[in-house]
Amino acid sequence: MLSKPFCALLALLLATSLVACSGKAATPTPLAIAPMPSSTPMPPTPTPASVPSPTSTSAATATSTPTLAPTSTSTPIPTNTLTPTSTPRSTAPLRQVAELGTGADALAFSPDDGLLAVANPQGEVQVWDTATWTRRWTGNHNDWIRKIAFSPDGERLGSVSSDQTARLWDIETGDQIAQLDYGYWVYGLDFSADGQRWATGSFDGKVVIADARTGQAITEFEHELMVIDLDLSPNDTWLAVMTSGSYGPGRLLVWDVFTQERRVLAEFNGVAYSAVAFSPDASWLAAALGASGPITIWQTGTWPEAAQLVPPEGTVNRLVFSPNGQWLVGVVSRSEMDNRVVVWEVPTWRVVGDMKQADVVWDIAFSPDGRWLVTGLGQGVEHPPAYEGQLWETTSGRLVARMPHARQVLAVAFSHDAKLIATGSNEAVKIWEFQSLE
Repeated sequence: MLSKPFCALLALLLATSLVACSGKAATPTPLAIAPMPSSTPMPPTPTPASVPSPTSTSAATATSTPTLAPTSTSTPIPTNTLTPTSTPRSTAPLRQVAELGTGADALAFSPDDGLLAVANPQGEVQVWDTATWTRRWTGNHNDWIRKIAFSPDGERLGSVSSDQTARLWDIETGDQIAQLDYGYWVYGLDFSADGQRWATGSFDGKVVIADARTGQAITEFEHELMVIDLDLSPNDTWLAVMTSGSYGPGRLLVWDVFTQERRVLAEFNGVAYSAVAFSPDASWLAAALGASGPITIWQTGTWPEAAQLVPPEGTVNRLVFSPNGQWLVGVVSRSEMDNRVVVWEVPTWRVVGDMKQADVVWDIAFSPDGRWLVTGLGQGVEHPPAYEGQLWETTSGRLVARMPHARQVLAVAFSHDAKLIATGSNEAVKIWEFQSLE
């Protein structure tokens, strides 16, 4: 079975096939910034017919152990035909300290770890206080939220959605600062390292860099193909964009943010997947070139090809550099029962870890020092599922702890002080206290 990036792209292929069969070209909606009315924290939500009713947004009802939210059908998760043989308990060195009354498709800790942002299956952005585990405010999209991210200064939260919008939120008040309207699903999201700009990109081929204070567009980059993923370099100089046609080709481009000079680094047959990442020191750019292609590494600036990494057979659907820049990790999926997390050392690019996963990997996150890696698992169609987060030692490949859930763990996050791990499924977000092992 396919993981979340595959499911989304499969839906895309079906949608574009219908357009092709009709003989009509899709007409993207012109990009515009919608004027945003002033809002109060946690406003009531108008419920579109296609979106399940959200949970209550009343701050008074949010506690550290609220009632679980009903399971949503808005996230493209396959129906399970098997059940776990047993429900494992969490293992040392973890202790569950809270369970939030919401599910999660995406999670993010604020830079100071005082807040946890949750994108839930009902299309809500929720922000929770990590000291009390009460909900501070709620904002709304009209469909599945693809990504959320805090600005590095902690003053803004960005979210992008299948409702064809990118939205910018004020962290303190919960007010929506701005909305960028696109002509198709929005998948790309990143903030500049100085927190002054945010970049978003859509399947309609547009990428916009906007002011993170006001939300006003600064620069727009046009692409002939759909924007699958993007990443701003940590030195705020370059924007890497992975694009793809419905059936290919895939193309990786790098834009100079200031001069708008465009460079095509790679073009390949087949569909591109969401896997493009700059190293934390901005020295390297890594990208997986298609379903069966290599992971290619470029040295930034002059852009020579530095290495080609050959992963195990399968599709690389995630690439992540460790925060300390020492490791590059790729999630490689071949089938529901053949998923691996491979670790390469930077800059020798030799394999130092290869962790066989018990089920489909939906999300992955590093501890700040790069020593620990948490994965979110679960599918359970072809075999009994592993509905859990798992904590691994990065280089030894040792499984250290399990964090059980009742459904697929779709989102995971490590706090910046390495004391907390958040794991999210459709039925709950669980918070785990982590004591590092010596």
